[in-house]
Amino acid sequence: MKNKDIRTLFFCSALMLCAVSVAMASGEAHHDAGALWKDFIFRSINFIVLVGALGYFVFTPIKNALIGRSKKVAAELEEAKEARLSAEAKYKEICLKLQNAQEEVESLRAALEKEGIEERDKIISQGNQLCEKIQKDADKWAAIEIENARTELRREMSQLAISLASEMIKKNIDSEDQEKLVSNYLKAIGDLH
Repeated sequence: MKNKDIRTLFFCSALMLCAVSVAMASGEAHHDAGALWKDFIFRSINFIVLVGALGYFVFTPIKNALIGRSKKVAAELEEAKEARLSAEAKYKEICLKLQNAQEEVESLRAALEKEGIEERDKIISQGNQLCEKIQKDADKWAAIEIENARTELRREMSQLAISLASEMIKKNIDSEDQEKLVSNYLKAIGDLH
């Protein structure tokens, strides 16, 4: 308790003592005045001791409890203030993150769109290159096949010409011509060796 509270308590106690003394004086006028004062002093001392004991055993714990409660309330108010400030800071941080997240989403969307366009252009370019390569390969294979067909056609024409020539020779050459050819052939071989 504060000094002001203690003074108020003693003032009230003194006032009660005065009231008690007036009541005792009016009620016991026929007694001896000295005995009356002794009784008054004894009762006043008892009252002061009682008030002091009550003050020490009751008011001190109450005072300590009230001081503790006051400190606890002050600490809780401080914690609540810190919690409020922390919550406001987190709210601002979340708002900032949300704003940044929206900007990031827009940025990411634009980047993905750009990347998609680039990928599409790349795929089209690769497709065109592949188409050109396939066209060149097809032209090359067609040229090879045409050349092979020509070669095969020449071979078949040569065989057909040989076969036709052979038949014509068979029809037109008689045994005398055949002997003449054999002798010329043997003579040519003899000259080589």
